[in-house]
Amino acid sequence: MRAAFCVLCLVLLSLPALAEEAGLTVRSLRILGNQKISDRKLRPLMVTRAPAWYAFLPFLGSPRPFEPARFAEDVRRIEAYYKDSGYLNVTVTPEINLVGNAADLTVRVAEGNLTRLQELRIEGLDSLAGVSPNRLLRSLSLRPGRAFRQPALTPDKFQILAYLLERGYPYATVASFVRLQADEGQAWVTLRVAPGPHAMFGEVKVEGNARVSTRTVLKGLDFGTGDLYRESRRLNTQRLLYRTGVFRVVTARPDLSDSTRTSVPVLLSIQERPFNLVRIGGGYDTEETLRASVTWGRRNFMGGARNLTLTGKASRILVEGQGDLRQPFVIGSRTDLGFTTFIRRLREPGIRGVQFGGALGLSREFADRVVGALQYEQKLIMATQDTMLFNIRASFLKDKRDDVFDPYEGAFFLTSAEQVFVQHAKNFFRATVDARWYRPITRRMTFAVRVFGGGIRGESVPTPEKFFAGGASSVRGWGLQELGPGYADVSGRFHPVGGKYKTEGSAELRWRLPKRMGAAAFLDFGNVGNDLSTYGFSEFAYTVGGGLRYNSPIGPIRIDVGFKVKDPFDSDFFGLRSYNIHFSLGQAF
Repeated sequence: MRAAFCVLCLVLLSLPALAEEAGLTVRSLRILGNQKISDRKLRPLMVTRAPAWYAFLPFLGSPRPFEPARFAEDVRRIEAYYKDSGYLNVTVTPEINLVGNAADLTVRVAEGNLTRLQELRIEGLDSLAGVSPNRLLRSLSLRPGRAFRQPALTPDKFQILAYLLERGYPYATVASFVRLQADEGQAWVTLRVAPGPHAMFGEVKVEGNARVSTRTVLKGLDFGTGDLYRESRRLNTQRLLYRTGVFRVVTARPDLSDSTRTSVPVLLSIQERPFNLVRIGGGYDTEETLRASVTWGRRNFMGGARNLTLTGKASRILVEGQGDLRQPFVIGSRTDLGFTTFIRRLREPGIRGVQFGGALGLSREFADRVVGALQYEQKLIMATQDTMLFNIRASFLKDKRDDVFDPYEGAFFLTSAEQVFVQHAKNFFRATVDARWYRPITRRMTFAVRVFGGGIRGESVPTPEKFFAGGASSVRGWGLQELGPGYADVSGRFHPVGGKYKTEGSAELRWRLPKRMGAAAFLDFGNVGNDLSTYGFSEFAYTVGGGLRYNSPIGPIRIDVGFKVKDPFDSDFFGLRSYNIHFSLGQAF
């Protein structure tokens, strides 16, 4: 069979001149004999294509040229794919039947038997501290009884090396030995590990810092000299230093040149960013109409890698000035201290007045994008009645989305609880949960779900502290803050008053279209009220709708239209529309 295949390949390679001169085209293309691997998987491997089903139509169908050299490569790719899938005895034979200037092509497959892995052994791990060979075996893709796939050897060896790197063996090497009886469909694999010495982190040297002190840089280390060498600690050090915003480049390079050394020196190379930051922005949406912002910042403000940021914003519903000072590495490399001061004037439908105050808080990163925070805030609300509030808030955030602005997959979870002390009034307690999931359905389609719930226990809750719903990022059939209790003034204008309980959610199907365009269809629901019946499904308001997206360099530009399908608040009585159009930047969630 091998000899016949070689002869046919020689014939194929001798055909290009004839094909070019005669203008050969493909009349048909078949794959025969494949039972274990379908045409759906094999045809994408081929460059040679059969004519389209509409090829017989004038002006639409065009003949596909036959290129023998490419057809020979197609045959080799199919054979390689079979062998990589465990069919080591496969034979793939090309057949060509010329009819005038057209070619009928056949790829004939004799799959042979599947080679299965009989035994997988890892040698050299039995006496290593902190290493479980059985646990490591369960993490590998090669398993006894399954198909033996040669390409899986390389990632499995990397898996072993990564496991050992995390347990103090940075000098480990892995060699693989394979014994095959392909005719009988059997394979045996031995992975032989040379772990090298158990090592610790050694001396750390810093280079490249011009204005940030070496002492400050070393505070960002996620390890100490003498700690067990772990690759995750080295990578976390790079990430934690990047997170300060002060550095453009951070590289922690271990010196592994001497494989007998039990102390691994680390060279920390950094490059600082420009310390001054100026940013001017603007935009338009249906809720804020025209908006503008200006930001000035100073990185490494007065040393210590701390950041100072001053921001001003202005729109139809909000005028705000805010200052933020953040000090990293307060208690170890994972804890930051932040101070914020603000003054804002709100002109939202349900919230009007001036607020000013400040907040002091600690945040700690427990893992990558898993953060807990504790904050104290004090603010004065100046409205129809001045109110002084003192808040103590605890929050937890886990953000595993692949993209903050336009997620394709992942999850987001944020929960907070706060005790609010009100001067000369009764105190209250507030808790919220916000959860979001993103699951890809196809390469261009994502299913996104969001659920939010919140509640307040207590009396005399100031209106600005209540919950509101409706708008471009809420229940989209309603305008900004229009969903929930309210009243109409003498002119008939609706004024929302908010509530102590809120629940809302969305289910959205998103498509990525050509030319940076996108589309979405959604179902939103929610309710706002002053008792626990707010959480009842029968009390929810529902909207359906859809929209278009344009994926600009600064994020998706979005236009949505939401239609009310269930309205428990009788919006018509207040003159509110049965639908709303929302134009905004960024996805709804």
